[in-house]
Amino acid sequence: MKAKRLLEDIAFCNRFFSAKRRNSYIVSDEHRIIAAFSCSFSGPNEISIDTFAILDQCMLTNAVEELKKEIFYWHPYLTHLRFRGSAHPDIENSCAIPVMKIALKQISPMQLTISQEKLQSISEWVAKPDEIIVSVVSLKGKTYITDGHTRAVCALQKGWTHIYCFQDPEPPSTFRLSQYVQLCEKQGIKNISDLLSQIVSKEEHFRRWISICQNLPSTPSS
Repeated sequence: MKAKRLLEDIAFCNRFFSAKRRNSYIVSDEHRIIAAFSCSFSGPNEISIDTFAILDQCMLTNAVEELKKEIFYWHPYLTHLRFRGSAHPDIENSCAIPVMKIALKQISPMQLTISQEKLQSISEWVAKPDEIIVSVVSLKGKTYITDGHTRAVCALQKGWTHIYCFQDPEPPSTFRLSQYVQLCEKQGIKNISDLLSQIVSKEEHFRRWISICQNLPSTPSS
């Protein structure tokens, strides 16, 4: 069974497929849709399942289990899934990673450019700072973003000074992280604010960042 995003209005880069209405999703296997649901952030540690419609009652247990696994995998900092207006009990994540509030000026980037298209998409659904939660890693006394650069830039554009973060449970190797840091420092990109002048088209973003990452050596040269 998979949680799938429909093929339009993509808002997240994972296996959830967003429907035409923001934050609406489906849960399906390879053959049929099992359930449909909508969700919203109740705070930096909770997601509320606002509606949860089971289309195949025989698959109820599997649908809920798949939903839980997907959401907690992509959002490991969540402590609870709360079902509003549903008889299904709330689900607690006993392995949740702590979330902390952090000033944008305290975070350093590890990315050279920002996709204008992705930034625009995120700007349309982010309404408050506690909806922006990024993964970070500590390196040489500094805090670096490992995932969430576009969201951080979005927060800066909206005039917010703080966002939320959690320690990346599966960060790249120290060697790879050092490569990212060196690339950014070489280009004078040391703060999130430096990325405001590096917002480019998705094609340019691929050329100036994604393709570079794809060609970086995976291990130090001997």
